[in-house]
Amino acid sequence: MTSHSRVRSMVGVACLASASWCLPFGDMAHADQSLVARSTIPVKQAAENEDIGFRRGSFIAAPIPFSNPLIETGLALGLGYLFQADPDSGTSVLGVGGLKSSNGSEAFGLTVNLSLDADRWNFGGTFADADLNYDLIFNSLKIPISQTGTLGRVYVTRQVAPNLSLGLMGRYLSTELSSGASSFGATPPNYSLLGGVETLSYGVSAEFDTRDSDIYPRSGRRLYVTALGNEPSTDLIGTYDVYTAVANSYHALGEDSVLAFQAVGCATSETAPFYDLCSIGGTDSMRGFNPTKFLDGRLASLQVEYRRQMSKRFGLVAFAGAGAVGASFGDLDDYGIAGGVGLRIGVSKTLPVNFAIDVSHNHLNETLLYLSVGERF
Repeated sequence: MTSHSRVRSMVGVACLASASWCLPFGDMAHADQSLVARSTIPVKQAAENEDIGFRRGSFIAAPIPFSNPLIETGLALGLGYLFQADPDSGTSVLGVGGLKSSNGSEAFGLTVNLSLDADRWNFGGTFADADLNYDLIFNSLKIPISQTGTLGRVYVTRQVAPNLSLGLMGRYLSTELSSGASSFGATPPNYSLLGGVETLSYGVSAEFDTRDSDIYPRSGRRLYVTALGNEPSTDLIGTYDVYTAVANSYHALGEDSVLAFQAVGCATSETAPFYDLCSIGGTDSMRGFNPTKFLDGRLASLQVEYRRQMSKRFGLVAFAGAGAVGASFGDLDDYGIAGGVGLRIGVSKTLPVNFAIDVSHNHLNETLLYLSVGERF
């Protein structure tokens, strides 16, 4: 079994630092490439174990420090059990994890991912319970929000042709919001969500992937498309759909350098709950902005990153991105531009898994620090 197949099916056992495990900002669009999917650092334990079957697995633990503009700094901790179901499938994972941040946010979750039949089938699910504190930016106002929520998510994918997989997904979210700010009550119903809301979601996905690696690609392309229907429990919002498309391209520049690109498109109803609106920094994972700052019914963004391996353990990156949101693709008039540099520190002797320290500066003269595990895209 190759390192590529092991990494491909690996699902994390700690809440990711951006909290999209607990808030839906981009969680369906980036479920398999999120930081959660890279928080099981000691993957070499599974890679070195050639025994097959559930009873032949191994336990791992992964403490992950994080920092981001949504829930500030903190620590995520995960415990997982990794095993290989059959000789030609990737690593299956059963995991539990939690996080606590400096602003009082807490989350706890369970996750499972099963890779079967030589990776032709993948089944997964996540359950998370969260109590989050963050700032909602609305019309230039910074509104402190406390959000509690329970999130359940399931998916199944089937490889139907070389490099092509199709999938089904479902999500259940129950959430309530509160704020001590008087301005919160004046926000639209899809922001204040009076009385809380429960939402059932169901959708489809398609992925075409020719990358040479899931965790540190040096060549290849990936296109991932999702369509998600949502049925809230309140008539204040009504049903809505969310469509996303993520395209990546990777180009090796010699032995030690890679140029990576990501383009993202998103479309949904302007009356969708704010956490399901298209978001710069959420839907597209762009560094440089609080993911509640630029929210609307449409999004288009482009990012580029230069990655340079300086030694066996250390690397440097430089990145830049631009995105815009609006009511329609012909009216993308609210934009964000950001760029920065970062340090990469290798944390595995067998796979190119990095601890990432990034500093991003945006066109609003704001500078933000990000600590995470794995590459952004």
